[in-house]
Amino acid sequence: MRVASMGRAFGTVLVALAAFAAPATPAASADDPLEPLNRNILFVNGAFDRGVVRPVASGYAQIVPAPIRAGIGNFLDNLREPRTAINQLLQGRPGLAVADTARFLINSTLGIGGLFDPAAQMGLTHHREDFGQTFAVWGVEPGPYLMIPFVGSSNVRDAIGTVVGFAAMPQTYIDFRPRAGLTAMWVIRQRSENLHLDAEITGDPMCTYVRHG
Repeated sequence: MRVASMGRAFGTVLVALAAFAAPATPAASADDPLEPLNRNILFVNGAFDRGVVRPVASGYAQIVPAPIRAGIGNFLDNLREPRTAINQLLQGRPGLAVADTARFLINSTLGIGGLFDPAAQMGLTHHREDFGQTFAVWGVEPGPYLMIPFVGSSNVRDAIGTVVGFAAMPQTYIDFRPRAGLTAMWVIRQRSENLHLDAEITGDPMCTYVRHG
């Protein structure tokens, strides 16, 4: 899968960069066997966020009108509906799988490619399911804490679920440039919606778990 290969390549580059750029880190503990690696990636993620992502997200939130931001959010959420529907089915909820598939079809057509959410007005509630959640339902243990390059806090189970989930999203099957643009748009949108949380983060950021997706 091209996206998964790119993700592994990005991870390799960032880990190599972190090994030279990050300060010395403590040895791994039994509770966090990947702690040295995680702290190195946290260092790189923090620098990237402060230098690029947060300023862009802040500008996006201030300049782009709220109705347009809402439309962009609807569009990006709509692209994840097929993944949600598949995971509803894998978790043994066929009724919700049908409902989420209907949401995708309605919003992709009547909602002008997902910019609007007429399905919600029809009583079809938005859900968010991914393969990490499905693996959890199947009894897969979360595994060690894992800091993912450019993404943030996770664990091994959810990280694998994220990679598997690429196959269930429509943008995986388009050319690289528009796919990269959609990914950047998603990152900016997510960060802009969480700017208000920056002041609430205290203590060791390694202790903060944020599900992405």
